[in-house]
Amino acid sequence: MDNYILQTLITQGRIVTSAEIDPDNSYLQIGVYQRGNRKSKAANDAYPLFAIPLSEVGGPIGLLGTSLYSKTPAAGSDFSINHGIFFGLEAGLNSSTANYSIFLGKQSGANATDAYESNFIGLQAGANLSNSYQSNFIGTLAGYSASYSSASNFIGSSAGFNADFCANSNFIGNNAGYGALGSSGSNFIGEYAGRSCNNATSSNFLGYYAGRQATSSYWSNFIGYLAGAYASSSHKSVFIGPYAGNSHTGAFEAVFIGNGAGGSGGFYGNSFGCLKSLFVGAQCGEGSKTVTDSCAIGSGAMRGAQNNNECVGINVNALGVSSGNYRYYAIGTSAGFVSSNSQNIIGIGTSATQACNNSNNVIGIGFQAAYNNDNVNNVIALGQNAGLNNTLSGQTIISNSSLPSYVDRATAQAAIVGGSAGSTYLYYNSTTGAIEGIRF
Repeated sequence: MDNYILQTLITQGRIVTSAEIDPDNSYLQIGVYQRGNRKSKAANDAYPLFAIPLSEVGGPIGLLGTSLYSKTPAAGSDFSINHGIFFGLEAGLNSSTANYSIFLGKQSGANATDAYESNFIGLQAGANLSNSYQSNFIGTLAGYSASYSSASNFIGSSAGFNADFCANSNFIGNNAGYGALGSSGSNFIGEYAGRSCNNATSSNFLGYYAGRQATSSYWSNFIGYLAGAYASSSHKSVFIGPYAGNSHTGAFEAVFIGNGAGGSGGFYGNSFGCLKSLFVGAQCGEGSKTVTDSCAIGSGAMRGAQNNNECVGINVNALGVSSGNYRYYAIGTSAGFVSSNSQNIIGIGTSATQACNNSNNVIGIGFQAAYNNDNVNNVIALGQNAGLNNTLSGQTIISNSSLPSYVDRATAQAAIVGGSAGSTYLYYNSTTGAIEGIRF
């Protein structure tokens, strides 16, 4: 071994860089203390010289080129990756094309390919993945065996596990996006959110089990416990609330807001084919089928409805269990309930136009106005119970409770006093059989 002093070596240009050094075959001089007579010189105050491999210097951390790695425990065997950091047993083992990446944790990023500029943190995080560069894998088994999911974030135990073709996506939460397929540009946030979903491109899944096993439901939003779970072919739609849109099939440009809104199950069975419609309220539109260009607002509104087109149901159970209606507008609790095959109907008031079947051009305003009007046309019913069970077409009906009866005009004038200015008060003249009025 040369014994030139350091200054002489520098003067002679005998200088190497870390890239030129093989740590296992490069050595340093070291004086080693040993007990007894092994000290050198008469004064017994010097140490004998030994050679030590460079790889043994520096404690549990090794340096190769521009990469750092742990020696205890032993990180992966290949540290030729540029600007890499490997800490943990078999961290980055057999990884390739993973320059500028960080591997922290046992077998983190092991066998990963085309995973450059990525971070692998946690037990087997990102292990066995491929073509998932510029991504973050944080948590036990996060992104394990993921493929073609570049520029994505996998955060949480098993988040994005075995995800495939999910580039530019975020998987946050235990099992979020587990087994997701073809769901690029999407966000999965919450435990099991988007688990096993298929072809849910550019969608958002937020909540426990939200969007679980949703299939071909792209450009949609699922927010809430089991919101949109098992939904299929539901495009450009919004599902907000527990069970909202659960198992709904074929929704398009539809909005479901509320507990179970637009969902399937229960007495009314599965929901499907609701297009360009709005459902707001608990169980609103639950079990609905092929409702198009319609609006339902209120608990149970349009619940169990089917084949309605351009209809509006507002308030509890409005247009519930209705079917085959066109341009039916029901406002009030149970207004239009169980009505079918009717068109151009207006019902305002509790149970107004309820059970109106096979009828056209009917207006009912008031409690139970035009209630149970079957096979009638061109009817106007005003007031409480006006036209209740009516069977006549071409009628204008005013409830007796809204049209007082007097024996003659003088009696009416004596009774109707202090009226509102600018108004006319109608009454029934029982002597003449005519409807008359007193103006104020």
